[in-house]
Amino acid sequence: MRQHVRIPLADGSALAATVALPEGTPPVTGWPGVVVVHEIYGVEPDMLDVVDLFAEHGYAAVLPDLYSHGTRAGCLARAMHQLATGKPGRPAADIDATRRWLAGREDVDGGRLGVIGFCMGGGFALAYAASAPPGVRAASVNYGVVPRDQEELRSVCPVVGSYGGRDQGFRSHGTRLQEHMRALGIEHDVEIYPTAGHSFMTDGHHPTAKLALFPLRHGLVRPAADDAWQRTFAFFDKHVANHESRQASTTDRTPVSLTRDSLPAQRPCDGGDDRGREDPARQDESVGEPLPRAGRVESAFLAEIDHG
Repeated sequence: MRQHVRIPLADGSALAATVALPEGTPPVTGWPGVVVVHEIYGVEPDMLDVVDLFAEHGYAAVLPDLYSHGTRAGCLARAMHQLATGKPGRPAADIDATRRWLAGREDVDGGRLGVIGFCMGGGFALAYAASAPPGVRAASVNYGVVPRDQEELRSVCPVVGSYGGRDQGFRSHGTRLQEHMRALGIEHDVEIYPTAGHSFMTDGHHPTAKLALFPLRHGLVRPAADDAWQRTFAFFDKHVANHESRQASTTDRTPVSLTRDSLPAQRPCDGGDDRGREDPARQDESVGEPLPRAGRVESAFLAEIDHG
């Protein structure tokens, strides 16, 4: 069952997120957990389906809305710039705040965590995992950007990744990820599916993207998706769920409330003052809305993807 939550941030603002938990009583040590990082389109139904899928497989899963700091267009512009420069400052901070929140739950084992990302989120997930965050045992990178410099990934945890061979924008990143992992001696399972394009693992509905980003060959490819998910869960079960965790100290674990009362409003992406700050209730209602002016967004995305 999904629940909408607010994750308090260090600057006094809060991050909108969706969490899903496995059914039943959690194990004594807590459930393994996973942070899901969404595609460029934001918190769409197919990304929420990923949260549900992990919960069905026994993981506590949380999906932060990286666009919930201000206007969606403004947040997207900043995220795209950070993706292009390879310096995902605010997204990395938001992902880390989400990991801390998840690890702090009494029903989650903070020493058995994973991170998974798709498209833009795949690049952010990989960059975040390379910072060696506490408790993160595996990362899943799906059609995401991979840096040219393999040294940027030297500290990354084991990686499972899936790319589409028909995806002219990202298939080279899949090959690059394979080469980097081999050179660094990092355990990995990275597959490039010849019949698949971009966003092939989830059933998203992005008709404009299929036209504006035709070289990426958007769309679900069920046989490839089924195999990719099987590999992903096998990899996470090995490295995350079955990891013998040295449980995080109880002094690091804080009570978690699923209510949104008394949490502060969120600040705009540009870090400015309160002018233009959106009402939290309206932000909740906007989760899952399509991004404005999609054609312009997707054209900018296509121009940025091979930044490295």
